Amino acid sequence: MNLRPLHLLLALLSTFGCAEPERSEALLKGFFDGASRYPLPEYALKGPAVMSCALWSDEAYLAPEGNPETRQGATQIVELFVEAGIPVWLLCRKSASESNLPPGLEALRGLIEAGKVVLIPHQLDAYADLDPGPWTQDYVPRALADRKGRYALVVTGYGGTNPQDEPILAVTRSAVDALVAHTQLSRIDAPFQMDGAMLTLLSMKAKTALLSRPGMALANGITQAADFEALEKAVKETFGLERLRSIDTLPGDDTYHLDPFLLVPAEGQVVLAELAQLSLMKRLIEMLVPRLDPGSELARYLDEVAQLPSDAAVEAQLAATTKALKELGIDPQTLRYAPVFHDHLPPRKLRSASGEVKLSWRWKSLVNVALVPAAQGSGKVAIPQYQAQELRPMLEALLPQGVEVESILAQIDEAFETRDTDAATTYVSLGYRPQWIDANNLTSICGAGWHCAVARLPESGSRATCTPNTTARRGRGFQ
Repeated sequence: MNLRPLHLLLALLSTFGCAEPERSEALLKGFFDGASRYPLPEYALKGPAVMSCALWSDEAYLAPEGNPETRQGATQIVELFVEAGIPVWLLCRKSASESNLPPGLEALRGLIEAGKVVLIPHQLDAYADLDPGPWTQDYVPRALADRKGRYALVVTGYGGTNPQDEPILAVTRSAVDALVAHTQLSRIDAPFQMDGAMLTLLSMKAKTALLSRPGMALANGITQAADFEALEKAVKETFGLERLRSIDTLPGDDTYHLDPFLLVPAEGQVVLAELAQLSLMKRLIEMLVPRLDPGSELARYLDEVAQLPSDAAVEAQLAATTKALKELGIDPQTLRYAPVFHDHLPPRKLRSASGEVKLSWRWKSLVNVALVPAAQGSGKVAIPQYQAQELRPMLEALLPQGVEVESILAQIDEAFETRDTDAATTYVSLGYRPQWIDANNLTSICGAGWHCAVARLPESGSRATCTPNTTARRGRGFQ
């Protein structure tokens, strides 16, 4: 096999050079059609990191009581990228500027004034003071390259089924338009809807990827197998993939995303979740249920929790993912493992003797991390740090009088400490130095981690004049 063309491709991708702009839309479309498209996994992206100012704001989609910790953690993430020489682009409300910083961003003023952090406002007058959604991994366009080393951004849409969400969805879509315009890269509108975390690109060389079966079916309103096969074909064509496997996601995770249990840090390497046997809720149920009135609101809720997927179901899904990875050419010797906690509570507000209590205990993943590569030496990895104190208000309100809350919290913290050590060992073996960053309030919202809050662009995003700003392909949903 002649590897010279592949070596030339990789050289082009790593040393992007300016070419004369192609003004013909037909020519541009040809460059990115079929075999000439190369999907760019996260590890191949060398450009800016993209985050949302929503992580520093007081909007309704971020719990206000959690914002001080969330702001501090998000600021630490920004500082990690800047220290590594990677600029950070912040998607913001239309009214944002250096002289009118959104709430909470004062800590970044120095970096913004130095040009190391760039504000990119959306353009909707109707929602001038609303920030785009916090989970940039879901909606920031994915990147492609062609054989000449040029890049395109694939916009996959960002939607929802709740009419109350329309303002933030509209703002987020506008932010995507502003982001693409800022890069001046060519834009490809995918003929389907997809959260970015529903697709994990495994290999640029082999053009392989995993796709979330339940997430894609729901996002595109598909119920028939034949329609899903057509959707898979459209995904392959859009991203230039040669092999694609659709898999189920973790039982009980209603985001239907892959990043809570799957990470690709480099070509041929995969970090896969390993179930952490904490079983906190099972212990609490065993303790509480015998002491509760069977007809009480709490008893009914705990009965609902008891019906959630078992550990065996989670293990079975991780085994199925391992099988799919092997079928796509991932050598089992390259698999690494990091913990994910299975304990899961459907979000609910319940009344107790001390008043209303908000229950929130979601998937806790040490795979949902933000990788910060270094030009030389070891990079850093921002790992969500969880602490049992997050559960104190809930435990104090719900546990029967006389039950020692401190002993339960100590058991949970001990389990966290053991699993943190396991995760650190995994990432050190991959050449990353762990940076533990508080994620309790971030993850209590919807089970998200730091990976959900950071996206990357190709390096050409900072050299915008090197590529044309024309539209190669458009589509308003999968047909």
